[in-house]
Amino acid sequence: MLRGIDISHHQQGINIGALDIDFVIIKATEGNGYKDDMCDSFVEQSKASGKKIGLYHFARPDLGNTAVSEADWFIKETREYQKEAIFVLDWESGNLGNVAWAKAWLDRVYEVTRIKPLIYMSESPANSYDWSSVANADYGVWIAKYGVNNGQANGSPIAKNWPFITLWQYTSVGRINGYDGNLDLDYFYGDRKAWDKYALADSTSQENNNGDQILYKGSKVKFNGIFTVDEINIKSNLFASKDLTGGITKNYHWFSSTPFTHVNDKGEVLPSQIIKKGSKVINNNIYEVLAVDVATDSAKLNINGRKNWVKSSVLYEFSDQ
Repeated sequence: MLRGIDISHHQQGINIGALDIDFVIIKATEGNGYKDDMCDSFVEQSKASGKKIGLYHFARPDLGNTAVSEADWFIKETREYQKEAIFVLDWESGNLGNVAWAKAWLDRVYEVTRIKPLIYMSESPANSYDWSSVANADYGVWIAKYGVNNGQANGSPIAKNWPFITLWQYTSVGRINGYDGNLDLDYFYGDRKAWDKYALADSTSQENNNGDQILYKGSKVKFNGIFTVDEINIKSNLFASKDLTGGITKNYHWFSSTPFTHVNDKGEVLPSQIIKKGSKVINNNIYEVLAVDVATDSAKLNINGRKNWVKSSVLYEFSDQ
């Protein structure tokens, strides 16, 4: 999992190289004819400091613009960064139920660049409208969900039409050493190689990192989030988490605590590795899928000698090639 921020000209003056983050997603364009005047500078700063980059277009269907005209404007202004930046449609400015407009923009960008963009939106519209046409076309989703919006990650986002979430914007008031101001903070559920695949033209990344792909025996997978411990069995060194299984209390599956690492809400490893009820944990190991259950959309893994069923939405397919 990678940690990053998303920014625009509102963060002018930020020293990206001084920030301890993995990626930066930068506003490139808006509507027809507007380009963020800090875009190129932010991109160069990010590349110079070894950070992965993404570029987003702020959609304006509320102005009566066509999806194709806005897509063509974005393509024109980001052409030099193709094959090194993830592309994103920022979907938050009115007409949020106009799924056809959003898909037309995504389709146009893919048609011209052969890069599959992501779509960004808050959790509410993601679950209020039918986005199956977008999800089925293999466009990933970046969800904004803040909860109490206190700078920490609170709860996990849901997007009913997607098998998994690619990015999570978990706060708009985050703080990072090196910048004196609030920032949007994000998690990318993948590694640097996965990021690169999303950015490549005619990439197979959406196939190699698609939630559907974990539903094959023999696939290699990794966990893609921070999970809350709901119950603990100290004597047996086991814990249970609905984040991992999606089940209610009576359907908990007990996991060995050994391969999980105790972290804070930001994913930073804590000095004490004693896991208690309410603790946050991560798992960075690679596992092989032993079996799948299509009905429950879950995969069976051998986790430290225990056969656990894990919901597919908390896994992503991993390749070390």
